[in-house]
Amino acid sequence: MPNPENLVPLNNRTKTEQRKITQMGGIASGEARRKKKQRGDILREIVNTEITNEKMLNNLRALGIFKEHPTLEDYINATATKDMTKKASMQDLQRMNEEIYGPNKQQVELSGEVTGITINVKKYDKEGK
Repeated sequence: MPNPENLVPLNNRTKTEQRKITQMGGIASGEARRKKKQRGDILREIVNTEITNEKMLNNLRALGIFKEHPTLEDYINATATKDMTKKASMQDLQRMNEEIYGPNKQQVELSGEVTGITINVKKYDKEGK
């Protein structure tokens, strides 16, 4: 249990104490930002790693992805899309498309039936071209 006597608000402290406390907070904040950036850099490097595992490459090919240098990010996106389309209806996919692009922005036309992962995709701009 904290001792209420130790909880002194900043406005009841001297200017020197206030400066020291805020300086410590700034230093801690900088350390936290550097750690967060480092974690992001590491994760970016991991997902941009080229896939060499033959089983993963075969899975990507089965999903219709034939990139020259597929990355782990491609694999994650493809498998997530595959799982989503198994559970989603065409109406769900169209609604998701409208939420992402908005009704008057560039959209993806979804047509056909959702069977496994087969989705026919056609991109068009605002004029419908």
